[in-house]
Amino acid sequence: MMEECANKPVRNWAPWLLLGWTLIIFVLGVAGFETLRRSNDATRAKTDQYHATFSQVQQLMSRTDAQDEHLNSVHQALQRSTKEWADLTATVKHLDAVGPDSWLLLEAAHFIRLGTDYMVTAPDPVLTIQTLQLAQSRLKEIQKTDVQLLMLKVSQALSSLSQLPTNDMQQHWATLGHIQQSLDHAPFIIKLTQVPVESETRHASTQGLPQWRVTLNQIWDELKQFLRIRRVSDADLPWLSMSEQSLIRERAQWLVLQAEWSLVHQNTEAYRQSLAHLETLLHRYFDPDSADTQKLLADCGRLMKANLTIHWPDLSELSTAAQIAIERQGFQAAEEHPVASVQEEGA
Repeated sequence: MMEECANKPVRNWAPWLLLGWTLIIFVLGVAGFETLRRSNDATRAKTDQYHATFSQVQQLMSRTDAQDEHLNSVHQALQRSTKEWADLTATVKHLDAVGPDSWLLLEAAHFIRLGTDYMVTAPDPVLTIQTLQLAQSRLKEIQKTDVQLLMLKVSQALSSLSQLPTNDMQQHWATLGHIQQSLDHAPFIIKLTQVPVESETRHASTQGLPQWRVTLNQIWDELKQFLRIRRVSDADLPWLSMSEQSLIRERAQWLVLQAEWSLVHQNTEAYRQSLAHLETLLHRYFDPDSADTQKLLADCGRLMKANLTIHWPDLSELSTAAQIAIERQGFQAAEEHPVASVQEEGA
């Protein structure tokens, strides 16, 4: 019996135990990894939801801030409107109290000051005449107050302004703008050279020539019916390089800008000098046979005949007469500070 037990082989369970523990650890690792992945996915979803909610809150806060700013601006505008309406109401009450003639006289004086200011800041006879005509219409409606002297001054000013020579400034501006645009594509002078055309070559007698030469000459004669050869060594060459052309165009554009500046300041001498220099550039560097160049030269010649220097009449006496008329009525303070006058009266 003992011998049978000794002869029976003993099984080694260590590898199987190692394999079993390995499988158990693998299954537990896979399960743990899957649990961790699901937890991360849930956390990521919650984070995305939090960011979306936070962005919505920021948008709502920005909208709220914009609405608050809009309400503040509306409130400030309402306050300004209320104050202006109160000032206007007080002024109207004061002017109604002093009578219609005084109101018309103040309006006429206001238009007279506007007309004289136009002549000082930016002389414009048309606008000044229109403004003084408004003042004249107000003076004609005055019935009780004696404004004959002021009416006479306004009539004299209108007469002197209507006799001024008229210069169509808008037409000058339009012509200068057309010149400035045309200079961008006006062609320059090209150095022309005559290109001789080769005459047809006559072949010598074909007697004694090989057959291949005769066949080649016949083929060449047939090709010359469709082709024409010109020498390219003496082709048309530009007189100016690209950099020189760019500099000349910039110089011409600068002269146009100088003419526009002179037109604004009504400097006839500088205006004509700029156009004369431009005309010299056109004659010297641009193609005289081009329609664009001819149109540019014609425009320059027509603009150089304009006389921008105008002797404007002095309207200071008119302003003085309007001030005297107001002082006679005792409304100088009311005209300068009508609302303050009403407030003082109320106090």
